[in-house]
Amino acid sequence: MNPKIRLKDQKGFSLIEMMISMGLFLVVLSGVYVMVVHYGEVSQTEHSRLRMQQETRFLTGPFASDVQNAGAVLTITFTGFFLKDDPYFNGIWPLNKTNYPDGIIVASGDPEAVTRLTEPYVPGDSGSMLTVETTELEGYDATRPYELRQWAKGDTGIIVCKDGYLVFSVETITATTITMREEPVYFSGLLNTTASVFGGVSYVDTAALPGDSVEYPKNAPVIRLDSFAIYLFKEVAHPFDSVSERLVRQFIRISDCMGKADALGDGSESVKSIISENIWDMQITYLAYENFDELTPETPIDNAHYYFAGGTTNSSTDDLLLDLRNRRLKQIDMSVITMTDEYGGTGDFENRYVEAIGDRIGYYLPNGKYNFKILDFSIETKNYNIIFSD
Repeated sequence: MNPKIRLKDQKGFSLIEMMISMGLFLVVLSGVYVMVVHYGEVSQTEHSRLRMQQETRFLTGPFASDVQNAGAVLTITFTGFFLKDDPYFNGIWPLNKTNYPDGIIVASGDPEAVTRLTEPYVPGDSGSMLTVETTELEGYDATRPYELRQWAKGDTGIIVCKDGYLVFSVETITATTITMREEPVYFSGLLNTTASVFGGVSYVDTAALPGDSVEYPKNAPVIRLDSFAIYLFKEVAHPFDSVSERLVRQFIRISDCMGKADALGDGSESVKSIISENIWDMQITYLAYENFDELTPETPIDNAHYYFAGGTTNSSTDDLLLDLRNRRLKQIDMSVITMTDEYGGTGDFENRYVEAIGDRIGYYLPNGKYNFKILDFSIETKNYNIIFSD
């Protein structure tokens, strides 16, 4: 007869024990979730701050270099050799906007690649060919093309006269002719951007005679450009999450308008790059002197030649352009508001007031959680002079 085996009673977790265990587990899980979210936000914030610092470096680096070199070669000492009057464009063209980020057109040239028209050029009537003195640089050696090279296909050049200018791209070239690409890179009076989706201010380059209708006389300078850029801002609705959008201002560098007036348009074929989405405002101030050659460190600022700074300073575009054409510009002062892009918000502007910068009399920043900084710096422009002899 087999002995009976008596089993012990088996007991599991009670309902109360299960609830306590689950409660403790949820507390631990919540703590882990809070830590993950916290460190995610910290990482996002630090990334945004790092991006803001990088974009600030661009302002004080490549952008400042473009502005500093603007006017190089275009500041021609003996303008009368080319023209009877001062050139229309001298390398810097302000696109000033009160209560909105300023823009600027800048161009610098190659001091080794300056020539002149030997026949007048009339856009439309003369086709796309420029007849010039020479496209071969003095001292050019084909065995050392990287040390000193002549004009070549793909180069960007500019023709300047007293009434306007035309920036072009080289399609083909011979020793005495330059055939331009059909679409101009840019010409005076072309720019006319549309307002952005949030009602931002458009940029307009006004000109009595657009550069594509001006007659460029014999001896008008033809200069190969090292750099040509138009810096503008565009307001856009930037996706923040699946529900909301936030307002950002894209800082854009345009190197080729392709002959289109609205270079910022969504369908534009212009060659452009977005430099930043974290710059909310940029105000540009131009400091010139009547007697530029007599400057000393003790020379006080002359408000009659201090432009767009607000207060008692001069806001006349015509006066500024006259100083630019006569090579009186001493320096350009920049005031910039940069913002990190974390935690963007939508809706009305929040109550975060910023003091006046440049010609703007204070305003509110857009809604959202972020950090902002005001950056002030100055750029002293170069004035390279090219002297031609008969």
